Amino acid sequence: MKRLKRKKKTYASDYFNAHLGRLDNYILEEFGGRLISSISTEDIDNWFLDLVSVRTKKELSDNAKNKVLHAFRIVLEEESTGVI
Repeated sequence: MKRLKRKKKTYASDYFNAHLGRLDNYILEEFGGRLISSISTEDIDNWFLDLVSVRTKKELSDNAKNKVLHAFRIVLEEESTGVI
């Protein structure tokens, strides 16, 4: 958030809250105990293909899966810049 604000890119707070929910419910649930460097593209692909809703336990829609993947991509990009 801070970096985006410094770049004069503004988003509604809902944008960040939604990504935080995806981070907590899907990404950290699966990969939270691992070093980022230990996560392979195959690990991500297998996890992504099998994503299910934390509420209904049904497979997530393609749109919802892509939103989760976008949140993960943000984390990985931040890590690659040395921010986290």
